[in-house]
Amino acid sequence: MFVFFRWGHEAIEAQSVYFHLASWAIPTVMSVALLVKKSIDGDYITGTCYTGLTDLYVQRGFLLVPNCIFILVGLCLLLSGFISVFKIRNVMKHEGTKTDKLEKFMVRIGLFSVIYVLPQLIIIACLVYEQINYNDWLRWWKRRLCDANDSNYISYLTCSSIQTPATQTQLNGPKYEIFMLKYTCMLIVGITSGLWIMSHKTLQTWKKFYIRLCGGRRGSELL
Repeated sequence: MFVFFRWGHEAIEAQSVYFHLASWAIPTVMSVALLVKKSIDGDYITGTCYTGLTDLYVQRGFLLVPNCIFILVGLCLLLSGFISVFKIRNVMKHEGTKTDKLEKFMVRIGLFSVIYVLPQLIIIACLVYEQINYNDWLRWWKRRLCDANDSNYISYLTCSSIQTPATQTQLNGPKYEIFMLKYTCMLIVGITSGLWIMSHKTLQTWKKFYIRLCGGRRGSELL
């Protein structure tokens, strides 16, 4: 907004309520919809609550499609912002103004964007992988139970309707590494966001906070 629309700090602050409303309202509505649909699942790998683990339609409608839309909109905004910043940089260089701080800002934004966007694209790829192979995984799992004659599950299955052992070799189970990659990328996004705010000013702010908390006014006067 600052670069593309040339808004000042006051203009952005005046519209900040609407930005926060948009950023929080969409996930809130989606979360409530999942609760109403009773589509919250227990993740058997991480032991946490998640969604779309057993329902491909829920995964597609609440994870895959929204993630694709959000990443596409984000990339469009990022591209427009970079174009505007490059234009400002060229004008500043033409006028003989130093652009060191602006270039550092551009590098920082670019690095953060790559570290943030790449894990999101990997997550989307993992979701597509699950969408494509989920039904085959179910057939592979049922075939294994029928071949093992597991009494705990065999009564719930119709083994005669499942593929014969001769065609069982065509089915493969899920790859554990793909799921670990997906969960790792989910965590990396939070880590990069934390690194983004870890600047000198942030550290100084926390330093002032702890000094005031421990030493009161006397501590704040030492800064």
